[in-house]
Amino acid sequence: MADEPFGGTRREMNRAIRRLGILEWVMLALAAAAALAGGWLVAWLVRDLGLPFQLTWTLAAILLFALPGFSVLAREHREERARHERRAERRNAGEPPVDDESHEDQEEAGASESDGGR
Repeated sequence: MADEPFGGTRREMNRAIRRLGILEWVMLALAAAAALAGGWLVAWLVRDLGLPFQLTWTLAAILLFALPGFSVLAREHREERARHERRAERRNAGEPPVDDESHEDQEEAGASESDGGR
């Protein structure tokens, strides 16, 4: 039985995907730890206002973790909607389908070259 022609590449890709998955969880854990530390700091700074420390810490930590997360989700949603709209426009114009991500990368590279690399 012959070796799979791209077996080595497939194994390397699977290993890279696993590593990126681990990195994603590490970054999530660091963000949670930073939110907890920030929440503690906020609760400590406002302790003289008579607010309960544990409740303030909990609410501040949740806000520090959730607000950035929701803003990222909203941005991703807007970008996905824009990609769908561009696909529909190209389809309506009779253009052939294009891989949006590689096409957008090429457009961004062209734009940065035309504006002096800014």
